[in-house]
Amino acid sequence: MEAVERCRTVLDQEIARFTELAGGLHAPEGELFGTTDAGRRMTEAVRALNESVGGELDTGARLLRDLDAALRRHTGSITDVDDANAKRLTSL
Repeated sequence: MEAVERCRTVLDQEIARFTELAGGLHAPEGELFGTTDAGRRMTEAVRALNESVGGELDTGARLLRDLDAALRRHTGSITDVDDANAKRLTSL
């Protein structure tokens, strides 16, 4: 159980890190690289990269939250079995 709890602690830290990174991304405003066609294309490329990275970080955080939920269910199942076994032993 201790190993599962340590794993959940690390998951909580990683979820916070992914969420913070995704929230810290901001699309450039205006014409970041000037008003020429090349400058506009570069600005749009930076915006597209920002959206893509942000989406991937959000997906990563969601997957980590799903894993954390699965670990919580697993831990609950183990605890339930342990409690049931303890009751059986004390009733003998």
